[in-house]
Amino acid sequence: MSEPPVLIDGVQVVRFCTFAPDMRPTGRRTIFVGDEQIDLTQVRALVIGENLANGDLVLMHCTSSWKALACFGFQDIGAAEASASAAYFGAPFRWEQYRPLHPAETAEVERTRAEMQAWESECEKQSRRDDEA
Repeated sequence: MSEPPVLIDGVQVVRFCTFAPDMRPTGRRTIFVGDEQIDLTQVRALVIGENLANGDLVLMHCTSSWKALACFGFQDIGAAEASASAAYFGAPFRWEQYRPLHPAETAEVERTRAEMQAWESECEKQSRRDDEA
């Protein structure tokens, strides 16, 4: 499996791991997105990254093509890794630090951060207006 892209759904990749063929769900976690239960056997990689909209640290459960199936916030990297360990078993997790970014990638991250923070700010303003109405 190749390395993940720099950005996945507005999240900058910080650490990642790909699953060995024998990795599978423990059955101790059930994940729903809306009313739909996620098939955790489709998860072949995990990403820990920064949500560029608000700076939160997140753990993303991804397919082999780095499509995010689910995403959860955590206080720190250790808590995110512990959650991953509770959800899957098999070979040990081999987390990798994402490589240093090229200048063009850094520019893309900063452009995306600005756009997402502007959108987040606008959503908060709209929410306040709705609360006042």
